[in-house]
Amino acid sequence: MAYQLPPLPYGFDALEPHIDAKTMEIHHDRHHQAYVNNANGALEKHTDLAGKSVEDLLRDISKVPEDVRTVLRNNAGGHSNHSIFWTIMGPGGGGAPSGRIGDAINSTFGSYDAFKEQRQKAAVGQFGSGWAWLIADKGGKLSIKGYPNQDSPYMDGMTPILGVDVWEHAYYLKYQNKRPDYVAAWFNTINWKAVDRTGEDVTAYERERDVPSHRAASPRCSPFRARMRFGLKRGSPPRAETRGNKYAAEQSSAAPATLELRIPNHG
Repeated sequence: MAYQLPPLPYGFDALEPHIDAKTMEIHHDRHHQAYVNNANGALEKHTDLAGKSVEDLLRDISKVPEDVRTVLRNNAGGHSNHSIFWTIMGPGGGGAPSGRIGDAINSTFGSYDAFKEQRQKAAVGQFGSGWAWLIADKGGKLSIKGYPNQDSPYMDGMTPILGVDVWEHAYYLKYQNKRPDYVAAWFNTINWKAVDRTGEDVTAYERERDVPSHRAASPRCSPFRARMRFGLKRGSPPRAETRGNKYAAEQSSAAPATLELRIPNHG
């Protein structure tokens, strides 16, 4: 079974004027498709890897056979990064987040403005091609980190939450060499409801009701559970049948991975 290119959940022009339609078309239909094709080509040589999800493959990238390791690092990484990227953007996006992800960001970074400043700095300061990610470590701590090329937070044992692509193909048609302008505009495309809502393709946060006693006693944090549902398993059907806002329900017997996000209490 092969990796599949997930359809966009909106039209190419849906993110105008912040990201132009031609960039979206080339980015999705050509660049992302190339990552999928190249990853599938490499995996044809190693049928023992065929059953792995892209997340598991990236987490264990050091164990991937050397003859395809670099190809999969770049292309499976590109497939994973972009599959998340499309789902955390949408028309009518932007603004400060509310709900549980808003609480998490405010508690961790002090305010949305402080978070935004750090994100802008990380994205603009990423040398060459790469990504700037909001990530969570195994203990649930949020942070912002830049990754070169198509490296994935999964390779560090981290969970990717919200990423911005700073490869030139993501913005050069409209912004040329003005990466700061592109990143500033990208904030207006973030679909915070998709980031926050349970059952979506990105990350869904739900308050942990059964808090272990040793955590409940801690004044430093309150736990959240994040469920990752990216639909990136090899051979799994794409979540969206057509470009637009209609999603097809994904049928999967696999249980979603879980992660508790520890939100510092600065009060």
